[in-house]
Amino acid sequence: LLREVFQDWEARVARVLEEARQAGEISGHTEPEQMAKFFWIGWEGAVLRAKLEQSPQPLDQFAEGFMALVRSC
Repeated sequence: LLREVFQDWEARVARVLEEARQAGEISGHTEPEQMAKFFWIGWEGAVLRAKLEQSPQPLDQFAEGFMALVRSC
């Protein structure tokens, strides 16, 4: 069940990235499915770190870094 939840979340992010690619908001070279997987792997790590540090800073850092990466691809 948990695997299905993650797959659903990845699919949702991939759809948003595909829409952004179609709209020319991100590079046509961006692979939405791969970037969606990368996002969730990184986000889960950031959540763990935020809990450990009791701070939202890791979440902010990851989100900013991910968006910068998506825009630069």
